[in-house]
Amino acid sequence: MTTLGKRIRLARGNASQDVFARRIQVSKGSLGFYERDENLPNSDVILKICSATGVTLDWLLLGQGPMMTTDASTTDTSAAQEYAGEQQAYEQSARASMASYARLEQELEIERQERRDLAAENRKLHQEKEALLLQIIELREKVARLEAASRGDPSQRTGVVSIRSAPVGGHAVHESVDPCCRASVSANSR
Repeated sequence: MTTLGKRIRLARGNASQDVFARRIQVSKGSLGFYERDENLPNSDVILKICSATGVTLDWLLLGQGPMMTTDASTTDTSAAQEYAGEQQAYEQSARASMASYARLEQELEIERQERRDLAAENRKLHQEKEALLLQIIELREKVARLEAASRGDPSQRTGVVSIRSAPVGGHAVHESVDPCCRASVSANSR
């Protein structure tokens, strides 16, 4: 039994609320509030419940220890059996819940690990994408230079040396068409 109200109800046994309320000298409404855990009984009412039913104070207040006192003359065996059955069902339910929680925690940890793995894979793919984009840019630049060179655009030819057909002062003039280093070089044509 998990609540005081449920233990009071169990201690009442087969007696009606009206009869039991008169027995412990409280109103039927008050007893209903106690059993529904809407109000807490005072210490006088708790002692009267223990005295009238033979339940132990530890069991009634805390749900611990034996339900019934050994010398109780008003021992209700059906209530004790009902309590034992409910206690066993509660323990089985608690074990099942613990197993379920353990399984859920394990599944959650697996999902967390999968999420970490996916994040690492996404970072790696992002880096690879960035490297590929740089390669694409470089290749486009090369293609543009090659297309310009094939069209005969001398400003796009790099590292190509052209020779002028007309000698200047008896020497052929070599000119680099590389835009970075446009320099004219004279060579002796002997």
